[in-house]
Amino acid sequence: MILGQLGVMLIGAGDVLIASKHSTLAVAGIGLAVSFLNPIFLSSVGVLSAVSANLAKKRGEGHNPKEYFGSILIIALILSLPVMCSLNLMEFVVPYFGYEEQLEDFICHYLKIVSLSIPGGLLFFVIKEFLQSYEKTLLATSLTIVMVVVNVLINTLLVFGFKDYSGLGVSGLAYATLIVRTAMGLLIFLFVLLDRNLGWRVEKKFIREVFKLGLPIGLANFFEIGAFAMTALLVGQFGKTQAAANNIVLTLSSCTFMIPVAIGGAVSVKIGHAHGQKNYLRVENFMKIGLRLTLFFALIGSALYTLLPQTILKLFIMENSVIEYGVKFLAWVALFQLFDSAQVVLAGILRGLEVSRITSLICILGFWLAGLPSGYLLAHRFGYEGEGFWIGLTISLFIMAICLYAAAKKKLGDLHAQG
Repeated sequence: MILGQLGVMLIGAGDVLIASKHSTLAVAGIGLAVSFLNPIFLSSVGVLSAVSANLAKKRGEGHNPKEYFGSILIIALILSLPVMCSLNLMEFVVPYFGYEEQLEDFICHYLKIVSLSIPGGLLFFVIKEFLQSYEKTLLATSLTIVMVVVNVLINTLLVFGFKDYSGLGVSGLAYATLIVRTAMGLLIFLFVLLDRNLGWRVEKKFIREVFKLGLPIGLANFFEIGAFAMTALLVGQFGKTQAAANNIVLTLSSCTFMIPVAIGGAVSVKIGHAHGQKNYLRVENFMKIGLRLTLFFALIGSALYTLLPQTILKLFIMENSVIEYGVKFLAWVALFQLFDSAQVVLAGILRGLEVSRITSLICILGFWLAGLPSGYLLAHRFGYEGEGFWIGLTISLFIMAICLYAAAKKKLGDLHAQG
């Protein structure tokens, strides 16, 4: 699962890498476009994360997860339509941010094309969650890793061309995303169809259960990812140099973040299964193991960003002004890795225990009532500019980690008291 989640982020990192070979404008443009895209798209992915938690609990109760395959396809279809519409409506929102005309045109064009990739993207993620519910992760992981390489090749071809084909320039970044996401969805669907024991009946009760658990998770994703996206959008107002540095640093932090995301997903499934069996000693053990494991990886990431910031940044860009800002941003990423890793695993623990509403409330408190306002003050009132927003994010994640830990301990205490 860690390899699979890293693969998902490396696909995005591949887009940034190719954009960096084209121009600073391309790096800034794709970073801002993804900042409009991700809160909407990844919120729907957050809703789908309830599929694995719900089916793992049913497996613990003695049910067969394969009976619900038809239902999960309907869930992905239901989510696809509003996400696609929302991305197309962004052309009315983008002008309010006052970006350079070239940036604005690129963002709107990118979002329109990428909106067509949503059905394929959500099909991939819902089947990944379905397989994950009974601890089958090799297929999705292998496919994702292969597509990391394919994505770079398609991006290179479409952006720069080959031989007599001149390429599409920066527009090729959007078309590459459309091709890769659609291919991932179709391929995993065709592979899963080889299993003749899939159930195609649509279970309305199951669909309602998934949305009941998943919508608060999606809302929490929206507030969390929206805070990072808003940071990118606001940093972009300080110019394309800081926007480019912010995009590269956000890509790096997102890659290391995928490790705790994977651990949180695995813990969610394990705890969901143990919860279905009413084995609360196992629940507590998985909680401890998950937190210790994710903090170990977080320390490694923090050490790399602290000791080798320039070396890492130069993998993406050689422009000194961009690297100078990137080093400042990475210093705060190195610190908040610890809090960010803990909070996402704690959210996975709560998800496995069928608790999701409190996560949304804590996200609002941490990011929108504390982190972003403090970041804005530091950026504008105290002259920290883009760095101020990264300090604000660090404050947010510290608050969230403490609050989610308290919520998980309380829920575990309640379950012990009941059983």
